[in-house]
Amino acid sequence: MLQQKRRSYAVVELTGKPYDLGYQHGTALREKVHGNIKKVFSLVNQYAPGTTRSQIIKASRKFVPQAERWSPEIVDEIRGIAEGAGVMFEEAFALNSLVELSLNIGDFGKSLGCTSFCAQAPATRDGEMFLGQNQHLWAPWCRDYFAVLKINPSNGPKIVMTTMAGMVGMVGLNSEGLAIVGNGLSTKGNQIGVPIMLFTRRALQLKTIGEVVGLFTKSKRASPFNLIVGDSNGEFYDFELAPKDYESFYIGEGSFAHSNNCLSPRLQKFETVKEGVFYPDTVVRVNRMRKLLKVNDGEVGFEELKGFLSDHVNYPNSICRHPDPSVPDNRWEDRWETTASVIIQPRHSSIWISTGNPCENEYQQYN
Repeated sequence: MLQQKRRSYAVVELTGKPYDLGYQHGTALREKVHGNIKKVFSLVNQYAPGTTRSQIIKASRKFVPQAERWSPEIVDEIRGIAEGAGVMFEEAFALNSLVELSLNIGDFGKSLGCTSFCAQAPATRDGEMFLGQNQHLWAPWCRDYFAVLKINPSNGPKIVMTTMAGMVGMVGLNSEGLAIVGNGLSTKGNQIGVPIMLFTRRALQLKTIGEVVGLFTKSKRASPFNLIVGDSNGEFYDFELAPKDYESFYIGEGSFAHSNNCLSPRLQKFETVKEGVFYPDTVVRVNRMRKLLKVNDGEVGFEELKGFLSDHVNYPNSICRHPDPSVPDNRWEDRWETTASVIIQPRHSSIWISTGNPCENEYQQYN
């Protein structure tokens, strides 16, 4: 293993009502928000040459009415981000619709990759509970434009979250002990609905696991995604969310892992993962993580998980993903890596984040 670096993402504290949270976010991360929007628009053009800026905005604008009816507060926060960063609302909303743009315009990541897991007794040492994941996104763009948000809203739980600057949701933990991680899926049947990153934020605004179950199963989703949610009581669920259907798995004990292929036989019939950029390594990654959890059954702890997330079987398309050396640096849209590695301990209200590949970077704790 290489000597590890101690790097960290920008940490921004946000306080107040939804618009205020967004405005502070946009102001503090102004340059990164501009950079992310520029990259998203460039990415679409790489995979759908000739697509104009107005076409991209028009495509993302279709999701605004549904999102506004579903959570006007989150949409108001996006307005605040736009005002604070000095960009158009439509540009900020397009950034928050990255997954939907990838599936409806450019086909530039049929399943935005990640490898996620959860573990509790009897798989863990001393009955500890963990959720976590490696986030696999574009290198070096996403690594350079991530941030950690510490959110103190006027109403609702406090949140610690890692996300791309300008986005309202991704991976995190709240003060009620609810934690969420996730990874992309590819299925047919995308529709006009709520963008998936708004779902991840809304989940972190809730107080109970039952509320999250209702959120994921009753709302109209625009695109597919897989989400693992857990709480400090040891209640863990995995949700494979297709736009018009879903499957849930209750993880009452032991360990569980997921990547970018559906586990539900019913949803597998609608999968398009074999057409995307994360096949066949999605199969290798999920099976490898399951094996690492199983062979260490009863002894899984924080240090073991750091090792699992640094695993290089099937390198470079491994759990700890590295850019393919055969892809030139200037083809950044085809270079993928682990841009963040996250381990969450709901019972201790702690989230640990490695800035980039965990094999090279230390984890830092946020409470």
